[in-house]
Amino acid sequence: MLVKMVKYLCRHSFLKDTATMSGGIIFGQIITILVSPILTRLYTPEEMGIWGLFLSFVSIASTVGTLRYDVAIVAAKKEKEALLITQSLLYCITLITTVVFGCVFIFLYRYNIFGYSVFPRWAILIIILGLIATVWSGILRYWAMRKAAFATIGSFSVIQSLFRALGQIIFAFTGSFGLLFGDIIGRLAGVAVLWRTLPRLKKTWCSKKILIKYRAYPFIQLPSSFLDNLAMMAPVPIFTAVYGTVVGGELTLAQRVVFLPLTLIGSAIADVFYSRVAQIVRKDVSILESFLLKIMLRLTILSLFLGAFLWFFAPRLVLVIFGSSWERSGWMVKAMVPWLFFLLVVNPVSRIVFLSRYMWVKIFYDLISLLVITLPLYLHINDPIKSLWLISWLKAMQLIFYMLFLLVIVRRGAFYG
Repeated sequence: MLVKMVKYLCRHSFLKDTATMSGGIIFGQIITILVSPILTRLYTPEEMGIWGLFLSFVSIASTVGTLRYDVAIVAAKKEKEALLITQSLLYCITLITTVVFGCVFIFLYRYNIFGYSVFPRWAILIIILGLIATVWSGILRYWAMRKAAFATIGSFSVIQSLFRALGQIIFAFTGSFGLLFGDIIGRLAGVAVLWRTLPRLKKTWCSKKILIKYRAYPFIQLPSSFLDNLAMMAPVPIFTAVYGTVVGGELTLAQRVVFLPLTLIGSAIADVFYSRVAQIVRKDVSILESFLLKIMLRLTILSLFLGAFLWFFAPRLVLVIFGSSWERSGWMVKAMVPWLFFLLVVNPVSRIVFLSRYMWVKIFYDLISLLVITLPLYLHINDPIKSLWLISWLKAMQLIFYMLFLLVIVRRGAFYG
């Protein structure tokens, strides 16, 4: 009876929840799509490169900002424990990690590491606001996932995209400041939406006991998640350091185009998938393999259509939509198609490793990933497009091996609980 109930939920509730979240994410990304041609005409590739450096730093730092305790919010068996983790992250750990990474940014700026000296001195204020807003939204997003508040998560995507777009257009006359400040406005507006899912604050602001109990997350998952996100966001700083800020700006646009399907579809599936898998592991892990295979098959079919479209039409479409200044971005998009194809298949279901006893293996995967991404630093390839082709195919092969690894751990049923 229990197995039939779980199968029913997986078959119907999963699609419903995914559609609920996807609706908000789709509207949010429509806003992004519509405003992108405007931004590429309001801002230069160099200004876009500065924004790309900002996005890379904030994204990488925000992974460490929670010490990966945020993943435990969904995995925690008891509601009280999940709330204690959430509160400890919001009011204690976030403040400490933000100060630390503020100092890291100052160091990168002062010694011009990866081109970070292009920022004005006041940028540290934007960085701190960006870090706090990003980390808080991540924490609250996991809490909303636990509460199955998928409609709220969808609203978060719409509001964040809308306020970001308006801010970046309104403040375009200020140059790169407009991109940064508009981004901050969007992130803060998103936090306000997610905050509504949090119950009233209990007396305990920071629980040392609960943080110690779930210490496996910072000790095992944090290194892996940090390396994974570093590898994902490192291309812009690395290409900026090797080929200049203009190329970094062109790659920033290319990444936005390539990762649009991943954000549009993959993130919604990933959030619902992780929430549903946690339920299955707690109830009946025997049905997990068939559930995983069905999701991966559907993602493969979708990836084939998206990959083929970008492969044949991206160079021309980017030129028409974004303007002649961004021609090289179109060829960058095509070069990244092999990477995108397997990323869209594997990434949405990859969080399953967080519930397994083999989560530590991912650290080695992430180290290899980082090695691949940093190839331009020591191969000295003169053409950035050729560098991107090499990285894309190597990442595709790596994702194939990781997909096989996920299937192995599911078949073995090696999960906690």
